Amino acid sequence: MKKGKKWLFKKPQGPAKRKYSSHGTVGEIVCDGCGTIHPELNQNEVSRGYLVMCDYQIVEECCGAVLDRLYDFFGEMFFEMWSDEFQKDPLAKKHIYTRTCVECMIRAWNKVATKENIESETILAQLPLS
Repeated sequence: MKKGKKWLFKKPQGPAKRKYSSHGTVGEIVCDGCGTIHPELNQNEVSRGYLVMCDYQIVEECCGAVLDRLYDFFGEMFFEMWSDEFQKDPLAKKHIYTRTCVECMIRAWNKVATKENIESETILAQLPLS
């Protein structure tokens, strides 16, 4: 934590239910959310996930629940804003990852929609028609 910065919370807020981090460490890390000092891990242990948000380093295992609440509240709104930006310039370099995600989302949707369509057609075929 930088000098003069205060903890966001008086105690840990609970672990994250989702995986947010693109960062991980096996070294000692301090959660800027609550001040918890997480000791260094052994090299054979899975790294500890953290996310830097507004210049605060939030460790997922102690204050990740805050990220869950923020995602639940703002996630769809941010997705809509990102989608609007994407639609204005879909070939922009900043949208490389977005294009991959969109393709994966369409495949997942198509798989489920096709399965449900087949199930619906099967049920309709079994109905007695007058």
